[in-house]
Amino acid sequence: MIRVTQKGFTLIEMLVAVLIFALISVGAYSTLDAAQDAQETMRVRGERFIQLQKAITMLSRDYRQLSFRRARDQYGERTPIVRGAGDSEKDEIFIEFTRSGWRNPAQLPRSTLEHVIYRFEDGQLIRYSFLLLDQAQTSTPVRRVLIDGVLSMKIEFLKSAGQGLPDQWAKEWPIGGSVNVEDSNKTPRGIKVTLDVEGIGEVHRVLP
Repeated sequence: MIRVTQKGFTLIEMLVAVLIFALISVGAYSTLDAAQDAQETMRVRGERFIQLQKAITMLSRDYRQLSFRRARDQYGERTPIVRGAGDSEKDEIFIEFTRSGWRNPAQLPRSTLEHVIYRFEDGQLIRYSFLLLDQAQTSTPVRRVLIDGVLSMKIEFLKSAGQGLPDQWAKEWPIGGSVNVEDSNKTPRGIKVTLDVEGIGEVHRVLP
């Protein structure tokens, strides 16, 4: 007679098997979680890069269509052709001007000139535009957030020193404020915009 002996696993062997399975599961979960985090980071970074590209393109397009028409502010005073400040110490970082080529497909009774302001506020680059070129005290601008997650912004204005001297970069235009009639009636030789965007880093753009 042949006797068959059945032998099972001991408790220690079962515990070792469970431990190995648990370690493999933890490793696999950690790898999957890290891959998902990396994918989410790349998605957010890609979306922010697209936002940045659109914002810079819009600013460049508007400035290329710069108009020499000096608009009036809410107090009836003529604004400079270009006005701006890039002094982070005063929390006043903006650039404003009037641009042409404002499309009007609905044939509304308005000008084809549009007064715009690009301003850095609370970590956002915001574009303000006015329905009326010459503003009244009750004028309310149209506000559009172009990109968030902006850590810092700097605007510099290039001024010709003249008499064979090198050109100079200034933190404001007109230099010295709107009382500078000479600068109020002309544009800077160039404008350099620097944005430090979270997840992307510093981006520079020079507007001619």
